[in-house]
Amino acid sequence: MTGSPTLYINGASVTVTTVAAGDTGTGQWQIQQNAVGGFFLTSTTGAPAAGTSIKIWYSYQVPVVAASSDYASQTLYTGPNSGVYAEYINDTSLTTVPMALARAQRETTEYAYAVERITFNTTQEFLGWVRAGQTCTVINSFVPDSQNSYNPGINDTFIVISNSITFSDGGYRVAEITAVRI
Repeated sequence: MTGSPTLYINGASVTVTTVAAGDTGTGQWQIQQNAVGGFFLTSTTGAPAAGTSIKIWYSYQVPVVAASSDYASQTLYTGPNSGVYAEYINDTSLTTVPMALARAQRETTEYAYAVERITFNTTQEFLGWVRAGQTCTVINSFVPDSQNSYNPGINDTFIVISNSITFSDGGYRVAEITAVRI
């Protein structure tokens, strides 16, 4: 239970206090939690008369759970777990099942397939400048192309995810660029 509960006895709002397990509180109506998590409403003046209407409202937290699968990637990545991988996301900003499902589906879409990365270095003669987020075309006749049965020769677009610059003797820069295939 979170927050302050609201108690109505025969339609009239009455004050209720939350009491820690094992403590004795003040006031006529008290809510106390036992050792296994159950809550109990007690009264210091005894049980109400037969037919008394008791209504209580309170906030509580429950886990919101959603799961998403990408069967195409599961059949592609076989192994001891048959391509099934799990990830637990603890995000308290997700308050409804549709929100949690949308997040699960987004994670599945983003991470269902292994990312193809390429890392290469420029030479001192390279006069350009590359920033993360920019795209580049990688053309190399020696690199196997995974989208063409791993035959030698790649010609595709990549997005730069990092660029580490070092300055060599004479002040010339050399870039180590890492890019991901789009």
